[in-house]
Amino acid sequence: MCQKGSRNFWINISGKGASNTPHTHFGCYSGVFYIKVPKDIQGGRFLFYRNFNEADLNSSEYMGEFKKGYKMQPHDYPINTISPKENMLVVFPAWVIHAVETNLSKEDRISLSFNFSLRR
Repeated sequence: MCQKGSRNFWINISGKGASNTPHTHFGCYSGVFYIKVPKDIQGGRFLFYRNFNEADLNSSEYMGEFKKGYKMQPHDYPINTISPKENMLVVFPAWVIHAVETNLSKEDRISLSFNFSLRR
């Protein structure tokens, strides 16, 4: 459950070799704003991990598999990626498992990450 009014933020300065392992956050929503992204970006993509134990995919009719003949869509894959760009904002539910690939560029990647919830 989301904690109303909770919020925090931090700056990530990710030099060559920096990464973030898969994790989630406490709260309602999380986000990242990319301040500086290497021009020759190598690696460093933002990764979202899909949980294939979700009820909508584990119906008894299909035994947890896709319907025969179904053509996979990009959002069906177990890992979805976002290539960062300067001034890009990504907001997502805090419970979604996410990570950041290793920065292989020589330049730093700088981002502002945050968690928040909305008040009514």
